[in-house]
Order: sequence, then C-alpha cells, then structure tokens
Amino acid sequence: MGKQIFFKYSKLVVFDEETALDMLDQNNEGRLQYLEKTSKAKGASLFSGIFSNISNNSQADAFIKTYGSMKFDKQIEKQITNTIKNDFIMKIESQITGDFNLEHIKDYSLYILNGTSTYYKTISPITKIIKDFTKLDGGKDFDNIEFNKFEELIDDMKSYHELIAYKTNSAKIIRVNPRHLQNNYKISDLRKMKIDIVGVKIGQSSINDIMFESLINTDDNNLQDEINKSTFEERIDEFGKDSFTPTLNNSEKTNSQAKEINFDYSKPIDIIDVIIAGVK
Repeated sequence: MGKQIFFKYSKLVVFDEETALDMLDQNNEGRLQYLEKTSKAKGASLFSGIFSNISNNSQADAFIKTYGSMKFDKQIEKQITNTIKNDFIMKIESQITGDFNLEHIKDYSLYILNGTSTYYKTISPITKIIKDFTKLDGGKDFDNIEFNKFEELIDDMKSYHELIAYKTNSAKIIRVNPRHLQNNYKISDLRKMKIDIVGVKIGQSSINDIMFESLINTDDNNLQDEINKSTFEERIDEFGKDSFTPTLNNSEKTNSQAKEINFDYSKPIDIIDVIIAGVK
C-alpha cells in the first residue's frame, strides 16, 4: 500500500525535507527517535543486501574499498530522505484538511511575472555572456554595477522566490526555495507547469509586494494603511480574497486569442510555501 501511495508522483519537482520532517516529528515520538529508528532499519537493510553477496575475503576487501564510511553514509542519507518523502505522503499529505491545514493547489498554471525578483533571478545568468556592459545602449549608466553578481545579490536578499499560480478567477502566490528543487529542475522550469502542489498558507500579499523594487522599500506605508482601516466593514472586506477576478480586454471581439487578462496587482491573495510538488 505504501509503495502505491509513494508512486502517485510520477515526477517530483519540489520537496522541502526539513518542513516535512517537522510535521512527521509531531506524528512520531520525536526527531531523534524517528531518525535513529529509520537509520538503523535502513542501515541493517543495506548491510544485509551487500553482505549476502559476499562469499570470500577478497570480496569483503573489495567491499571495504568500494563502500567506505563516506559512501555508506551517503547511501543511508539517500534512503532516509526517500523514507521521509514516503512517510510524509502517506501520513501527512493524505490528510490535506487534517491537523496541519495543508493547501492542495491543483490544476493551476505557474507564471513568472516581469518585474518580480524571480524574473530577474531567472534572466540574470544571461549577464555571464556579456563582456562589456558599457558598449550596450545606455551602458555607461551602469559603469559601477557588477551585473554578474546580480543573481547572487537576489539570493542574498531572499531565500524564497515567488511564482503566480493561476486558473480561472483564482490566483495564489507560490513560494519555492531553490534548495528544495528536485531532479535538477530550476525555478525557470516551473513556468507554465501544471503540477500538484501541497503547501502551507503563510499569509496574504499583493503581486505588487513581490516586485523587485519592493525588496528595498520600507513598510511605513503598509503600516499606515493598516492603521487607517478603522471600520468593521473595511476589515470584513479583506476576508475571502484568495479568489481572483480578472478584467478581460478584447480589442478584437472576433478573435478570442486577443483577450488579455489584467491582474489587479494591489489585491491581497494567499501566499503558499511549497512543501511537496510534482506531476501525478
């Protein structure tokens, strides 16, 4: 049964092992006991599998050279990670509306919006092929900027990067830590993917707030806006804003391809931190 559940992801895209382990802690007797039990079981299984094929001393010597402590530790670590994934899917993800109030994002497409820090992170590798920025149009304005360090700058400023998950009349901000990407994926690969996402709602924000320029803004105006919300009706109006009502512009009514969706960038929508995501 466990194997069947584990393989419901045909391709894993994101997995936040640390958060998954935090949740498993609360379903087990604690992290140390959980890891100790898991590592002992996996270690015993790995040893028995290896030594069952060793029939003489020369093979034993070859094993010692091949499977030094470092390689053995890596094998154990890999198997523990797989066990955590499996246990999380069976015990936690299967209870989406259970104790952890996980969010299941399904049938949404993912987008990287122009002007967001995620957008600049995905295009910053292009700067590596530009030898001299001063020779570009307007390049002299950037004499003192090291564009080759732009991606490093963004990573220093924030650990999570945002994408917009959108389907008809609904949008959410999806946050992914690049360290949690699986199978050699990069943030840019998630663009327009339709993947099943399980995550935690950490709050609400507007699309304006995930723009790169917002990283260097202060919160003075946001605080003042909160203070100015003095009536009960204004506060009630903020609830239930995870839905998204786009405005449709159709400059050529005979051509449905001409329709464009205009986001209300100032409207608060849910922020979801991804724990696990993949293709099912």
